[in-house]
Amino acid sequence: MREVLGCFARLGAVFCAISFVVFAVLALLLFNVDWQLGHPDLYKQALVDAKIYEHLPSLAGEMLDQGMMNPCAENPQQESCQLEEQVSPTEHPLYFVFASSSVGMQACLKASLGDETYRALAAAERQPKNAELQRIKPCVKRIPILANSEASGPPLFVWLLDRSDWEMIIATLLPATWLQSQVENVITQLFAYLDGKTDAVKFSLVDLKTRLAGDAGPAILMRILAAQPPCSASQLAQMENLRGGLGKIICRPPDGYFASRKTELQQAIGELVASWPDETTLVSNETIADSASDDSLLGNDPRTAISRVRLALRFMMVLPLVFFLLMTLLAVRSLQGLLRWWGIPLLIVGTIAAGLSLLILLGFDSFTTNLVSTQRLTMMGFTPNLTDTFRQIAQSIARGYASWLGIEAAIHFAIGLAFLASSFLLQRNPMSV
Repeated sequence: MREVLGCFARLGAVFCAISFVVFAVLALLLFNVDWQLGHPDLYKQALVDAKIYEHLPSLAGEMLDQGMMNPCAENPQQESCQLEEQVSPTEHPLYFVFASSSVGMQACLKASLGDETYRALAAAERQPKNAELQRIKPCVKRIPILANSEASGPPLFVWLLDRSDWEMIIATLLPATWLQSQVENVITQLFAYLDGKTDAVKFSLVDLKTRLAGDAGPAILMRILAAQPPCSASQLAQMENLRGGLGKIICRPPDGYFASRKTELQQAIGELVASWPDETTLVSNETIADSASDDSLLGNDPRTAISRVRLALRFMMVLPLVFFLLMTLLAVRSLQGLLRWWGIPLLIVGTIAAGLSLLILLGFDSFTTNLVSTQRLTMMGFTPNLTDTFRQIAQSIARGYASWLGIEAAIHFAIGLAFLASSFLLQRNPMSV
């Protein structure tokens, strides 16, 4: 009878040991999800590693410049273009130039595009392709012309800005050091909000307003105007009263026009930004109050969901300890047995966790590359450089997660190996249970 009970005890101990290994590995993975992926420093470091703050002007400039393009004009048969309702060629922001009565404009367009392309675009047979848009822009920038206010899409002055213009505007408006401090502050607030430590996530506009009211505002405005068509006499007359017509200035004044008006220009911009609030609320209890619900297990409030997930994680942390204790009670009868029954499962847990850590480190890059193709992201409006930056950020986050998982795996492996090695050095020493 004792032998039968001993056999069942050993079988139960083996089951508990296997269960301990499974749930201990799972607990390590989930523990790091909460401890690492739930900590703001991991994301702050990922943005720094990707040099996002230094590269933001070029990345955003490239994306904004590409955003002015129309991929459906290049390939109207692609699936995404078939699903979307296409804009009429006459609603394109630059179509109005073909209806212009300016002889100089029409001559410039014909010379830049060629007679056949000019006739097709003037007759609104199709939208201009991206390369054709680039040839149209110089004509618009050289000859005074009034834009069509009824055109679809961004206004004309936005279309005329190129990548270098966007880079200058963003770099002047959002210096890297200041941007990093603001973004990291928002990340800290966001995690504090999700943890229930604050009621809102806010972004301060004070420094931005101060910068625009200083030298940055006129510099940005003059860069925008430099990319526009030259001003007509009537448009120059509107500029004489900057405070009354600042928002309507969409043409390029003569060189040196603002040299004697810099103070007045700064005052006009200062009055404009003074009406802005000092901060804007990104997330608050009020913004999610309407959507919050307890109809589902996790609810619609992200803080409620996180709280419930963390409660489940804490329960998962207890399970390995329960199986570990049961295994000890069922199988251990000596110090040597204790060391072996503890050492072998810990050694296996460390080995499996180390393998998973190595798999994440070596396989994450290939996984993300195969999961989302660059071509598909480009069709969604992301540039190849921006796609690569997103991948760098994701890889940095994965490395941070996998590194700590590897450290914890090494600790489990070392403890298990030490227990197992010690068991072979000890003589059998029965212990009372």
